[in-house]
Amino acid sequence: MAGLPPPGPSTRVPVNQVDRFTGKPITASSPTIPYKGYVVAFCCPHSTGYRGGWDHLSEAEKDTYVRGFLK
Repeated sequence: MAGLPPPGPSTRVPVNQVDRFTGKPITASSPTIPYKGYVVAFCCPHSTGYRGGWDHLSEAEKDTYVRGFLK
């Protein structure tokens, strides 16, 4: 499956409830990164994803990460 579907109107809400890099839950104060109109959240500023792990993923891996949270 290539690419992502267009984001919906709730694009300011993180797509994920769990940081898959750490397995920890997302909170209201979790850091976020915008990606193709979606918002990806990380458990905390110390998350391995937030501290560079996300940047090391390929575009296809990022798409798969986000797609895994879409309903």
